[in-house]
Amino acid sequence: MKEPLDFADPTLYQNPVPAFNKMREEHPVFWSDSAGSWVVSRHADVVRVLNNLEDAQASLFKINDYAEQCPFGKGTAISRGIENALVTTDLPDHPRLRRHTAPLLTRRSVERDYAETVEQTVIALLEGIEEDTRFDVLDSISVPLPLAVVTKLIGFDAED
Repeated sequence: MKEPLDFADPTLYQNPVPAFNKMREEHPVFWSDSAGSWVVSRHADVVRVLNNLEDAQASLFKINDYAEQCPFGKGTAISRGIENALVTTDLPDHPRLRRHTAPLLTRRSVERDYAETVEQTVIALLEGIEEDTRFDVLDSISVPLPLAVVTKLIGFDAED
């Protein structure tokens, strides 16, 4: 059977919305060889999985296959970062790492510590887009915005 969603297919990233909608309707939970993990696409299912991680028999967070395909190469800082990121770790590391980061990411702390950074970054990103021009929100905002917030979170200035 053909995989419902092939994350290795570059055409997916040109317009993923129809593919994601179809996946949610027809295959809300499936094993992805290209991602090397289970794909769970409906909110209620994701909540159920995240609330029962101890009972999960399959690895839901490992995407080390992606790290191996990293264009910068296996063993580079980027691929190690992918392998050891919070969202790609299994038990028992995931809850341990999450305990350390959760206090930094509460609604109150984000509003208090990062609202200004988020607002300034969004304004700068939007000002960099020419008026009446089509642009990709993912490339233009969704990637650089969290990067700017994480950069501030770990203590670097945006210039650095």
